[in-house]
Amino acid sequence: MSAFDFDLYHLLSDDTLEEEEEFGGQVAFPHLTKRGSFIPKQYKFFFVDPGVKAKYSYITKALAEASMLIFHWSFNYADGRGYGHTAEITKLIPKKEAEDSVQPRPNRSDDVV
Repeated sequence: MSAFDFDLYHLLSDDTLEEEEEFGGQVAFPHLTKRGSFIPKQYKFFFVDPGVKAKYSYITKALAEASMLIFHWSFNYADGRGYGHTAEITKLIPKKEAEDSVQPRPNRSDDVV
């Protein structure tokens, strides 16, 4: 597989939402949070043997004010036939959960003895 790329978008609760014909009348997420690839830069492709379950992770941060996230990823088969797959997941971020996940930055002077 090649071009194993992803886009992470976020939505703020006060965003004005417009339906987009390009997306079949769905609302487009207006803010790009992160764009990247699961393939390391030194490689042009990768493979997963049949029957093997592979898990890929990418850890990043998003605005605490975000109310929703959408993670979209895609890959192409590297055999030149121009065929690939896409997938995505959309998550609502409950306000209380977002507040609980924000940790205060430790005061470095507390570490000095």
